[in-house]
Amino acid sequence: MIAERPCRPPVSDGRPPRVARVEAAGTSTNVRVAIPFGPVGRVTSSPSGGQARRRSPSGLPARGAWATLDGVIVVVGCPSYRPPEGAAPEGVGGMAAGVATAVAAAGGEVQLIGRIGDDAAGDALILALGRAGVGHAAMLRDPGRPTPLLAAAAEAAEVAEDDLLADLDAGAALADAVLGAEGASSAPAPAELLLPERPEERPRLEAADIELALRYLPEVRVIVLAEPIDEASARVVADEAAGAGAQVIVIVAPGTSAPDALAGATVLEAPPGDPDGAFARLVAAFAVALDAGAAPAEAFRSAAASAGWEAATA
Repeated sequence: MIAERPCRPPVSDGRPPRVARVEAAGTSTNVRVAIPFGPVGRVTSSPSGGQARRRSPSGLPARGAWATLDGVIVVVGCPSYRPPEGAAPEGVGGMAAGVATAVAAAGGEVQLIGRIGDDAAGDALILALGRAGVGHAAMLRDPGRPTPLLAAAAEAAEVAEDDLLADLDAGAALADAVLGAEGASSAPAPAELLLPERPEERPRLEAADIELALRYLPEVRVIVLAEPIDEASARVVADEAAGAGAQVIVIVAPGTSAPDALAGATVLEAPPGDPDGAFARLVAAFAVALDAGAAPAEAFRSAAASAGWEAATA
């Protein structure tokens, strides 16, 4: 169980008093959760690599763990596509896709609101989501931007080199750019890169997109914002959630806070990375419990326990 302490106001993010904080700390995981009007506590993943201890093979509650799953859980965020390579099968990437597929694995009805390219990779991504049980009725297609691709770092480097060969005439400049000029960073390269690397070159959701999708989808019980949104989009989500009586979960980057319009939402501060999907599964279990009608504090306690997270020591 989560160790409970008297409620206290948040430390520095400007939220109102009586906000619960639940933290998960491990060698590779550091999660902070703000639950309005709930108890304060800490949970932690197991110390071996920061991975959550699981009570079921999927890391999620079994079907029927809560009374009813009769609403729709909506996850907002743009997914990416991982093409098959060698013996590795295709896959989907991004926090939104990770949470959505985990909700589906738990037996919840889930729809993903996002925007992807109107291209072959987007077609393959839609099929992959469908096979995972994720609804895509509100997935928009963007003819002007490509579907983001997750590529191995080595493959991404080859793409970057080809671009440089096309754009640069001077051999010395090419060598500096591809091989690394003197004083280049020695930080280890990531295992995967998201292409295009510039966020402005990828499809992105606008407030009008989110408003249209939320009005189109019926019986919305829980909305999970899996990536940062602007204030205009936040106001849309707040208004639509109030009208539908839906709970809102906001995932924020470390050291950041949710938009002011979502002050009443549950806020989860994500770890810097989630390579094994433990955090996405925790969020999914929380959303499933909310969909079943549990109050936020009780839903998080149930989710933490079902996903194998345990009380942290002070």
